[in-house]
Amino acid sequence: MNTADLKAAGRASDGENYFLKRPCDEPNIPLVEYICHELANACHLSTPKHAIIYNGTEYYFGSRAEGGVGTLHSHLAPLVNLLSFEKVNQQLSRWYAFDLVIANEDRHFGNFLAKNTMLGASILGIDFGRSMLFRGIPINGACFDPTWNTVLQNRDWRQRIARINLDVTSAYKTINAVGNLPEDWMSHALEHCPKDWTKGGIRSYLCKWWRSDRHRRIKNVRRSIASGRYL
Repeated sequence: MNTADLKAAGRASDGENYFLKRPCDEPNIPLVEYICHELANACHLSTPKHAIIYNGTEYYFGSRAEGGVGTLHSHLAPLVNLLSFEKVNQQLSRWYAFDLVIANEDRHFGNFLAKNTMLGASILGIDFGRSMLFRGIPINGACFDPTWNTVLQNRDWRQRIARINLDVTSAYKTINAVGNLPEDWMSHALEHCPKDWTKGGIRSYLCKWWRSDRHRRIKNVRRSIASGRYL
């Protein structure tokens, strides 16, 4: 898996192999990964199966090692042949909007997986560690620094590879999905987290961010997409 923050992998009690994000490597990353995986799934964006894994002394975040997949970087051409540039662009536009909302500064083709199943091909998002609380509290209020990988990769895809515009309808679909989730969504999601992950006021901050700052951020992201500022 192509990620700077991955330091371990192992087999869990369910018999599955997982890539692990550990508090001992970066304190907030397991929590960030958990929240962003849960939120992506709530917005109907695909990720590998994930789990909270206890090793006997501390809790890790685990992302299942998927079989039959490759990074989008190495499987873009076959995926485009299966789906067309337009279909791939719809999925990438949804992910780009999602990454803007969660302040993910390091999205690139190496942390997308391309998966082909009997029901068709799809793109799975992985590695959310450099978003939300990665730089601490508060969550970055601006949408993005234009030099971050997420913006640069998005521009490379549209201007050099696909020569296609952002699918605004698909992007807004994701923004609306985040905005339409219940006001208590975050508090319910955090109920399943180890208490050590949310100590020091992190839990109360995230719940407050979700109830109020989330809506301001969504408005900023929508405005930025409409103006083309980060396109």
